[in-house]
Amino acid sequence: MNLISKPSIKGQNILLVLPETVLVFLSTLWSFSIPVSIIWFKHVQIVRWESYRTKKQDMDATLGKIVQHMVIFPKLNFT
Repeated sequence: MNLISKPSIKGQNILLVLPETVLVFLSTLWSFSIPVSIIWFKHVQIVRWESYRTKKQDMDATLGKIVQHMVIFPKLNFT
């Protein structure tokens, strides 16, 4: 199963490594009608920030004009 697919829009994919506290902050933005979708897959949290409109959701964000597509991964402990 491929959870991460290439976006069909023009733009660059931004990969960032952020702590869990930042992911919690981004998840709170979801309640303010900002298109942030969180995917839980085992011990990896994937946050997709979509500025383009989809069929299921019709929302627009101010930061969406700058950030077209963002995938955020938290720090992973490989010990």
